[in-house]
Amino acid sequence: IMIQQGCLTSCLQLDKGDKPNEMEKKILRHARSCVAKLLVTTNPGILTVSQRSGAVGPLLKLVKDSDALDLMHFEALMSLTNLAGFDNETKNRVVSQKGIPTLS
Repeated sequence: IMIQQGCLTSCLQLDKGDKPNEMEKKILRHARSCVAKLLVTTNPGILTVSQRSGAVGPLLKLVKDSDALDLMHFEALMSLTNLAGFDNETKNRVVSQKGIPTLS
């Protein structure tokens, strides 16, 4: 229901700026965490291609965020696994965004 109401898209749109200040970093961290929480249990087949590919970058950034909680990292990793296992296009998106070194 939250995805249908636009929560996922709204959180993904927040992740567009460069050089955020400390408050913006915290907001982005929580928006990325929201994306991860939504996608942990969501069948990627109900997402649009742009939602699937658009979620990869924010999830990888959350994995790399040293200030994020372990639970945030775990949910981001589970979401990436869920997305990458869906189709080759999403898997290639993870690879093209330097996901393999991030996940290694």
